[in-house]
Amino acid sequence: NNQASSIQLDATAQSAAASDKKYETQLGILRSKYVAWDVIKRLRLYDSPEFVGRPVTSTTVDPDKIPIGVQVSLTSHFLNGLDVSFERGTEIAQIQYKSTDPRLAANIANEIAESYIDRNFQTRYATTQKASNWLNGQLEGLRKSVVEADQKFADFQKKTGLLEADLHNPTIDMLLQLNTALG
Repeated sequence: NNQASSIQLDATAQSAAASDKKYETQLGILRSKYVAWDVIKRLRLYDSPEFVGRPVTSTTVDPDKIPIGVQVSLTSHFLNGLDVSFERGTEIAQIQYKSTDPRLAANIANEIAESYIDRNFQTRYATTQKASNWLNGQLEGLRKSVVEADQKFADFQKKTGLLEADLHNPTIDMLLQLNTALG
């Protein structure tokens, strides 16, 4: 029995060639060993007689402690039952899993979609976090430069006696407001 699950992938590429490349990348992720092992762990397929014939473990164990050779074997077995493709003319990936148990096949197909969505969210979150950290570092550097420049200007004013030092600095106030808004 084949059970299918569908998910719609983002389409942001401008050209057909770029879109095709993006879609192939997304299909590659859906077919990846990372997603396969994640689904095996989530559904505890290593302990499922319907999946492996006989459970790999005799007791409940951390699946990441299963010997690497067994993990590779389970992942290969998993990927042999998987078929992922795009529906022609759409951005929808068709996920099918072959199993003698239709309920297990449906659960696996659905869990592949969930794992893919979770992975995309985690990747985007990590990328956003890195960008935010970089921007905060840049902002801190700019803040220090402005404070130093303002201090040099105030020192110059005092030294030359041209102007009274202004205790209220609009540039610093604006940076503090921006920092508060970003924080």
